[in-house]
Amino acid sequence: MLENLPVETIEYRLSPEEQVCSCCGGNLHEMSTQVRQELKYIPAELKVVKHVQSIYSCRHCEREEIETPVVTAPMPKPVHSGSLASPSLMAHIMNQKYVDGYAIIPARKAIFQIGVPLSRQTLANWMIHVQPVVEPTL
Repeated sequence: MLENLPVETIEYRLSPEEQVCSCCGGNLHEMSTQVRQELKYIPAELKVVKHVQSIYSCRHCEREEIETPVVTAPMPKPVHSGSLASPSLMAHIMNQKYVDGYAIIPARKAIFQIGVPLSRQTLANWMIHVQPVVEPTL
């Protein structure tokens, strides 16, 4: 469902100064990466943002069978773990629901027209997840 959207990739890496083994002082190598995708809302446009998080370890410690520290580059937390919701998309849906007074259906239709068939239930679940964070103003 996401293959026709433009993709923006943001990589989170440790600087060369941070790629030092805390056990032996040797150089860390990139062991693997973790990828998280979000749908970023730009008015009347959606694009995929890929968050690629590098994970490092020390080859020297691996070879010498010493304790092998694993270091992960810092990355911002998602709005809703395991979902495609980005802060911009959630802000748009919340604005339509709480400021403009629309139901979720018009937001879903607008996202669908851009090319992403998200269900009404998915959007409702996202709203339920962030509801404890939202405090109505009087």
